[in-house]
Amino acid sequence: MANITPVQALGSGYALLANNDPAPAQGVFIPLANITGLSAAEANATTGDGRKVIAGLIEKINDNIQALASSARPVNLTIAKGQPTGVAINQVNQSFTITIRYDTTFANIVEVAPEPV
Repeated sequence: MANITPVQALGSGYALLANNDPAPAQGVFIPLANITGLSAAEANATTGDGRKVIAGLIEKINDNIQALASSARPVNLTIAKGQPTGVAINQVNQSFTITIRYDTTFANIVEVAPEPV
């Protein structure tokens, strides 16, 4: 199996910005240091490892949500990290379950359901 690049994983608008680079378009900016275990070389748009970008984002999102008090966590978008399963010497599979409840009351529009008040 081949590695995928960050552009293949996240789309053609993906860009790795250096310090003081202007944003190429309106978007969401996440500092590289905020993505668990990701280096600039791994985040490079065309030569990096899209799998590492995705894994780092999922790990960081899970860590941040789990750090919230239970009562402050969303109920209509949840993430759970399973127990690692050994598959070979020095290798484990790590599963995450992300559950999103969608509100489909609007014709042809699917939105994340609002949190209960």
